[in-house]
Amino acid sequence: MLGVCKRIRGNRGETRFGPLPGVAFRVEERQGDIALFYRPPLSMFIDQLRPGPPGLWLGQSTVGGRKFGRFHMTRSAQIALSRS
Repeated sequence: MLGVCKRIRGNRGETRFGPLPGVAFRVEERQGDIALFYRPPLSMFIDQLRPGPPGLWLGQSTVGGRKFGRFHMTRSAQIALSRS
């Protein structure tokens, strides 16, 4: 989605929609993939990420365990995904 940005640092991050305040999430690694668990009141949303081709992450959004969207992400010079 154009205008959506995820900022991830360590085990925390936020999703921003343009100039609006960010929506916080925690980051967990699961079997080589990454899961983003949103904080209340949006805790029913989970984004699941897996490495794609070089420089690309493939994502799937779920709500209440049901898939409702797919997306991809690229790393920007200002945003770094830490996988320690």
